[in-house]
Amino acid sequence: MTDSVSNEEPAVEILRQVLSLTFQQNLEVLKIHFPNFYQRFKDYKPTEYGLEMDDKGHLNIAGKEGFIYNENPKLLSEAQFEMYFSSPLRNIYRLKLIDAAAVDDMFKHVGLLRNLVCAGDESIEESKDAPYENPKYYPLMCLIGVGLGYHIEKLSEKDIGHLYIYEPNNDIFFASLHVVDYKELIEKYTEANKGITIQVGSTPEFYIEDLHKLLFERGVYRCGVLPIYRHYNSPESDEALERLLDNVTNFYSGFGFMEDEMISVNHTLKNLRDKNRRVINSTVQLGDKTSKPVFICANGPSLDSSIAFLKENRDKYHLFSCGSALYPLYKAGLTPELHFELERTEGLFDWVSVIEDKSYYKNIAIVSMNTVSPKVLDLFGESYIYMKPNDGGTDLVRMAFLDTFDQSLHLFGSNPTVSNAAVAFATKAGFKEMYLIGVDLGFKDVEHHHSKDSVYFEKFKDVYKATTNGNKMLEGNFSDTVETTAHFDFGRHVIEYVLRRPDNEDVKCYNCSDGVKIQRAEPKHLEDITFTEHQDDFSIHKSLFEQSKSEAYDYAFLVEKLKEYSTLMFELMDKVANPKFKGIQATHKELMDVFSYQYNLIHDMAIKQNLYAGRMLSGSTNYLQVPATGLMYIMRTDESRNKFSGKVLDCMVDYFAEMKQVYQTKILDELD
Repeated sequence: MTDSVSNEEPAVEILRQVLSLTFQQNLEVLKIHFPNFYQRFKDYKPTEYGLEMDDKGHLNIAGKEGFIYNENPKLLSEAQFEMYFSSPLRNIYRLKLIDAAAVDDMFKHVGLLRNLVCAGDESIEESKDAPYENPKYYPLMCLIGVGLGYHIEKLSEKDIGHLYIYEPNNDIFFASLHVVDYKELIEKYTEANKGITIQVGSTPEFYIEDLHKLLFERGVYRCGVLPIYRHYNSPESDEALERLLDNVTNFYSGFGFMEDEMISVNHTLKNLRDKNRRVINSTVQLGDKTSKPVFICANGPSLDSSIAFLKENRDKYHLFSCGSALYPLYKAGLTPELHFELERTEGLFDWVSVIEDKSYYKNIAIVSMNTVSPKVLDLFGESYIYMKPNDGGTDLVRMAFLDTFDQSLHLFGSNPTVSNAAVAFATKAGFKEMYLIGVDLGFKDVEHHHSKDSVYFEKFKDVYKATTNGNKMLEGNFSDTVETTAHFDFGRHVIEYVLRRPDNEDVKCYNCSDGVKIQRAEPKHLEDITFTEHQDDFSIHKSLFEQSKSEAYDYAFLVEKLKEYSTLMFELMDKVANPKFKGIQATHKELMDVFSYQYNLIHDMAIKQNLYAGRMLSGSTNYLQVPATGLMYIMRTDESRNKFSGKVLDCMVDYFAEMKQVYQTKILDELD
């Protein structure tokens, strides 16, 4: 027994020295490439997990529940690695093909995008019977869980554009620093056209937000195919994977496209020219002047069962109505102080103007984005606008008036649904107590998708048809599950994002809707609401008027700047969709390099030179690149992928050539 111990001691001491040397070498790498991690881990003391030898003599990670690996960690990690890459878990974006007969009634964008999807579907059909060839390149990979890191070392063998490593536990990452040679991995992924992100110790919530931010900085096209590699199970890594799969559709949402941005520019110009429009100040504060809570009413199915309560207690709260909820509120004899709209197309007017008694509108102030049609705003007694983030019209104003733009309200988290606009405004304006009514963001019965007293079941009953295609089931606010759409689900995520901002920590939000559960909005039945006895006579209309201004910007100067920025935009368009791309044959890896080049051109223009010129191209570029990437990774062979790559470039050249003409006609030729 003594001899056995004496033989083991030198081996253990050698292992300690190797682990210590590896740790010091990794610290030097972190000091250069990730200095914050260097500072965090150079004197770090683990609290939950640590390196230990297991009963089989393998170096392992031990915690309160035992060892992370139940077999040889190195062999297990390598086997897992090979198994994963033989059939990787991937989320692939697939754009539905619009029916050819419907294209003529839509934007030119739709028909041009349809050409791209048709070309992709043809290539998929041609390769459907061929043996599957794993792609040799991925533009992005998400790795959840570092463990001891043997699988991470093998990632140096793979061709990945950007590697995002997330380890939720500081102790486990610290352990891996003693085992893995990070130098080779980090040096490979800091080469040209490569990138690496390492996120350690943050919450799964923050991980998703940071990944979303990365996509907008490095290219949204990268999420057209998203391989997700989870190394080990834990409550944190499981939550991270669940949140990633839950949020991935949001990565594809809200692109916008050039013709959509053109509508914004036109409406922004008209609204800013109109003396009756008032631009809300960025410092707007309303909530600190009243003791009444805000009731935000949307047009979900559960609005119907809330009407009686709303009528009975009308003098005890401020009422904000959202979109099509206005009509059922009108029918119930309820008049909101503020009404919210955000759709920019002219067709919105038909939905909003259904109330025959036009005097009803004159007692209501509308709050909308700068993008909304002047016809809609003119219906109401007072009209207030705020600037929509990430928008062509907004960025035109921002660039033209750099010194004064921040004086106007720039409302983040205010789309994609009108409920988002109302929640974002209420929190920004200082309201600390709000109740969500009819903010269902889903439905239990596909036939009862909105309030039955709304225009969906009267004037427009033959226009809107709810569908279950592509929907998903989520936890309900008062029930086990509720069905929702991608659009509504995106809205849910944005409300959650707004409520968890540090500035809103003291906001009490109650969800009284019988729809999807919303994190940080406490479920509360209407009968459980209690109002304070002291009530005030605060006028939102008067206060909002005092905290806004008309003719906020010089219209003539804005028009001159628009002409100047349009020239820059046309020059950028010629680089992004260079006519020389037409007819070029490229491999799918080369196409990804072109996408990166295009994205960097637009990003650099937006950040370094002119935000407006970059913004006008970014949405359409994403709309072309993301579906093209997704289609390519559905194809079964490299030959079909490479053949499709050339067609993608042809479609992009054709798309932007058409957009040049549309922009000239719709924007420049319409200027005074």
